[in-house]
Amino acid sequence: MHFGAGIFGLTGGVKIHTNPSRDSNFFNLSVNDGGFGGIETAGVEFGGRWVFKDGARFGLHYQIGIAGVISIAPEMEDQVYDGNAPDASLVMGIGFSW
Repeated sequence: MHFGAGIFGLTGGVKIHTNPSRDSNFFNLSVNDGGFGGIETAGVEFGGRWVFKDGARFGLHYQIGIAGVISIAPEMEDQVYDGNAPDASLVMGIGFSW
């Protein structure tokens, strides 16, 4: 299970790894809140980690998938989607992990 918070929102979910290694590929089932109530999505992603040095813990974390819109504030829908938000969209993430 995972939970995270950032400047613009929150996320939580479950990662299902393809083998016992913490560096294995994974499927991520998650719920995201962008803009603290601005938009809420639920999605499934596939990702993994690329560790820079054998035996090290520090590496690059990446994932890509699709997320369905659960709810969206009218103001955000107007600003981001010109008043017509899609039912789902492509999502991706990249960052460092240890």
